[in-house]
Amino acid sequence: MMAAQKTTPDTETRAHKRAFFVSLFDLSWRLLGAMLLPLFIGLYIDSRMSGDGQGFAVGGFFVGMLCGIFAMRYVVRNIAGSKP
Repeated sequence: MMAAQKTTPDTETRAHKRAFFVSLFDLSWRLLGAMLLPLFIGLYIDSRMSGDGQGFAVGGFFVGMLCGIFAMRYVVRNIAGSKP
C-alpha cells in the first residue's frame, strides 16, 4: 500500500502561490484581449476613413475599458469560487 501523502504548510503555501500566479496570468491575457482588441479595431476604422477623426479609436477605448471590467469581474469570481 502507498502511504498517504502528508501536506505540510510549505507545500500548501507553494500550491497557493501557484494558484495565484495562474490566476494572475489568466487575468492578464483576458485584459490584454478585452482592452486592446476594440482599440485596434477603432484605430483601423479611423485609418480607413477620410479625415483626421479619432472617434472610433476613442469609442474602442471605452468599449475596451468596459470589457476589461467584465473580464476582471469574471476572474475575481472564479478565484472566489462562486459561479461566473
